[in-house]
Amino acid sequence: MPRRSASGKGATLALPARRRDPESMHAGEQAAISLHVRPDGAREVHKRYHAAAGYLRERDALLGLAEAAFEAAPTLLGHDDTSRTLRLSFVPGVSPAQLPPVARARAWASVGAALALLPGLPPPGDPMPLADAMARRARAWTDRLRTPLPPALAAVLADADAFRGAERRLCHRDLRDDNVRVRPDGTVVLLDWGQARPDAEESDLCRLARAAEDDEPGAAADLAALCAGLGYDRHDTLRARRLAFTVALERVAAAVTATGPAPR
Repeated sequence: MPRRSASGKGATLALPARRRDPESMHAGEQAAISLHVRPDGAREVHKRYHAAAGYLRERDALLGLAEAAFEAAPTLLGHDDTSRTLRLSFVPGVSPAQLPPVARARAWASVGAALALLPGLPPPGDPMPLADAMARRARAWTDRLRTPLPPALAAVLADADAFRGAERRLCHRDLRDDNVRVRPDGTVVLLDWGQARPDAEESDLCRLARAAEDDEPGAAADLAALCAGLGYDRHDTLRARRLAFTVALERVAAAVTATGPAPR
């Protein structure tokens, strides 16, 4: 039985509830993570990527964030381009899901406030306007589907014009509980910047928005807190269209990831 969706206004694709970003789902872009204790007792995390793309994205994002004095990211202690290894500060704490409701909402609001401090950046090597880039991205994913695209999702993905005039900003692009640490003092740190790049700001909201549409426990409250902290009015007509587009794209990309692309 197809589900109803606020973004698709109709039937949606049947998908797993949790997934990695489809644009970085290739097995070679995963990383091995290990905890190391230095002679002085301090702990640090070593993250070794199996392929260059994710390594370069996270390295460059963390270097840029350090230069901008952005505090809600791990400290990059060192990096080795040959082995594609990052040395990162260890961040103690818990994920928002481990907190009681009030503290959980406060944590997601803090994440939103942190996102609001991320700088706007030009798209490196891609001068295409954002609306055209989003339309191209939708075509690329729908062309890889093994099953017909439900008309409701097709209608939403035909609305890339909603991004006309919008600017890219640096986005984390993988916001979920596992990638947020709430320190003992209540401050938050965003982990895993391996998918970061300049993109539509909705790319940092669509994962929670999809979870909220799917009635995952606590997701609606998490999304509301995140938007409040970011100062993002998701009920604004234009922003609602953009968010619906990114959620629909998330569903299509997840379907391709789950089943593999259609044979050519």
